[in-house]
Amino acid sequence: MRHLRPGLEPYRSIVADIEALNDALNASRPPTVHVNTARIGPPSLIERFQSDGWRAEPLGWMPSGIRLPKVGSPGRHWAYRAGLYQGQEEASMMPVALLQPQPGERVLDLCAAPGNKTAQIALAVGPTGTTVANDRDAHRLGVVRDTALRLGLDRIVSVVHDGATFPLPAGAFDRVLVDAPCTSEGSSKVSRDPDRVVDPGYRRWVMGQQKALLRRAIDLCRPGGRVVYSTCTFCPDENEGVVAAVLNDVGDRARLADVRLPGLRTSPGLTGTTGLSSGGRPLAPELARSVRLWPHIAGTGGFFAAAIDVLGEPPGQMPERHRHRAFRDEDHGALRAAYQDIFGLPDAAFDGRVLVAKGEAIVMVARDLQAPSHPVPATYGLPLARARGTAPKMTTAAAMALAPFASGNVIDLTADQRDAFHARRTIELDNGQMPKSRKSRMVILRYEGFGLGVGFLARDGAPLVESQFPRIWSSHKARRNSGTHS
Repeated sequence: MRHLRPGLEPYRSIVADIEALNDALNASRPPTVHVNTARIGPPSLIERFQSDGWRAEPLGWMPSGIRLPKVGSPGRHWAYRAGLYQGQEEASMMPVALLQPQPGERVLDLCAAPGNKTAQIALAVGPTGTTVANDRDAHRLGVVRDTALRLGLDRIVSVVHDGATFPLPAGAFDRVLVDAPCTSEGSSKVSRDPDRVVDPGYRRWVMGQQKALLRRAIDLCRPGGRVVYSTCTFCPDENEGVVAAVLNDVGDRARLADVRLPGLRTSPGLTGTTGLSSGGRPLAPELARSVRLWPHIAGTGGFFAAAIDVLGEPPGQMPERHRHRAFRDEDHGALRAAYQDIFGLPDAAFDGRVLVAKGEAIVMVARDLQAPSHPVPATYGLPLARARGTAPKMTTAAAMALAPFASGNVIDLTADQRDAFHARRTIELDNGQMPKSRKSRMVILRYEGFGLGVGFLARDGAPLVESQFPRIWSSHKARRNSGTHS
């Protein structure tokens, strides 16, 4: 008889084929990625993967998702470092698909780290929307910021706050995602620990957190908007049970939406009596509108999500809503002019953006970004340069974003040179690659039209470029962190 994970024993009463679930959790799955559609279309990225020998294929249900072969390592491909995609488990793409963020909307990701879903949201709301990424852990929020910079997503605002008490005046948001902390029974990291059993005390604690987060999300969402609650665990108490309890609390202010994801093998939420730690309390029939991904049925990791349509405001006197920070252009015209002169950047490269000081950096920020005034934003926009000198070194994130506009001091690399740049090695140029009219040693480097970052030409005029690619982005740790997070 096959060894059954101890943590699966409680689910015999709700899973028809517990052995198949056990086998699916023990099996490895091919990696999947989410395409940065602001820079490249999925067919073009698939073509590049295939030209490098990776048999990539689109996800049938998610237009911006791609499945890679098991031999592929998403964080090692040049297109990852160029910000053309983000590694993300297929199952974890589901909550944002149910959230359905629209162009121009203002959306809150209440538990944002590590940021894959934040990036999904930011791409969906596009160049006129605002994504607020919140997490109570400032260190984990740094990973969200790093992803935003590499992908060039300049309309993400990060804030550090306990999501359960997120200030109401920062709303109302068009949509709110609650990808809640959970016992993670369906995630890949737990799959590597087959003998893990969830501590009941921890489960009770995390359920309290889940309910508080979902209640606050509904209060922060405008009437007519949508909240999605999701976890990567199997337990009905953390999933259907949390949703049922909160919907009972808020009454007719919110209701479960009936959703469909054609092409993804979803299962309905549980109803009736679960027989688990809920004490056998029945779950209402409408909870079948929520969505489950069982690994042995969907061929993905395990996930749960419920889409909730918000119908009314919280009771009682509401605080003033949606007070956002105003961004005005500061006196950094000389820096902008210097970069425009060096790189041949047109005015259009800075359209709709203002330059503001943020700590030691000068940051490019969308003028109409709807950042909350409280909590005070920790980060926003794209850093352009450090605030010193007339034309200091441009950041890698800015060079990647501005590269398509550049017509001067820009060098298009070969594949071998691209790899040398990403490995932080000195690049040897052909004489024909040298800029014809050099206005600075600083150059923007591209490959196939995509910005890679910044380099410095040799001082003696030799055809050499010193790579300035960020060390952390080329490290083993960065590649590991790029993988298929939830």
